[in-house]
Amino acid sequence: MYKYRLKFECLQPGSVYGLGGSECHGLFFSMLDKLSSHSHILHDAKQNPYSLGPISGKGKREKGKFNLYTGTEYSFTLSALTEDMNGVAAKLKSMVQPAHQFRLGSADCRWIGVDMVAEARYQDLLDCKPVSNLSLSFSSPASFRSQGISLLFPEPELVFGSLEQRWNAVAPTSIDVNSQCLYISRYNLRTSYIRFAKYNMTGFQGKVEYRFSKHADQIQRQRILALAKFAQFSGIGYKTGMGMGQVILSN
Repeated sequence: MYKYRLKFECLQPGSVYGLGGSECHGLFFSMLDKLSSHSHILHDAKQNPYSLGPISGKGKREKGKFNLYTGTEYSFTLSALTEDMNGVAAKLKSMVQPAHQFRLGSADCRWIGVDMVAEARYQDLLDCKPVSNLSLSFSSPASFRSQGISLLFPEPELVFGSLEQRWNAVAPTSIDVNSQCLYISRYNLRTSYIRFAKYNMTGFQGKVEYRFSKHADQIQRQRILALAKFAQFSGIGYKTGMGMGQVILSN
């Protein structure tokens, strides 16, 4: 799996909604439309083989929108969770050239370039040394959905259950985890309101620490740590293809 940072410059000021996730998602798919021979990779996938991070850079948040300034550099991340998806990302990289301009929300922009910021092999994650506790920092709002209701607390079964499902959909080898061997030892969380073009959402942000019970064996510790490392590429929860659920692991 691979994570890229796509960098661009604002040429004419404008704004995007919330995290800019829906606008980056639209830009991503408009670029994919030019790679029609690769469209089956997304259409045939059980779960998204990618995630997109929110827009980062200097700007003003006002009334649920993020204002972009002329001459300022911005970026967002694209994670490719499969080799096929990384092949698509490699094709997209050829489009990220300074000569290519595009519209993002109401702002006019041009590409600056793309950098790889992280890469990992699934087996290497599984081979990591077990730990007694781990901490996840939710750097963008996260949410879980059940029967049309938003769930706004990172219970172990929600976090690692969703990660297990995502892993088993995209990884070459499936795993089985028991999230009941984890408990939350402390947290510092807040709710955040995210505006999209046609709807609004509430998510949670901040840091949560998980500890293993004394009955957790080494295999379960390794697998859960592997999922936590995987989360730094896949994101966690709802709308990870629109900037939500981005996390950083510390242990």
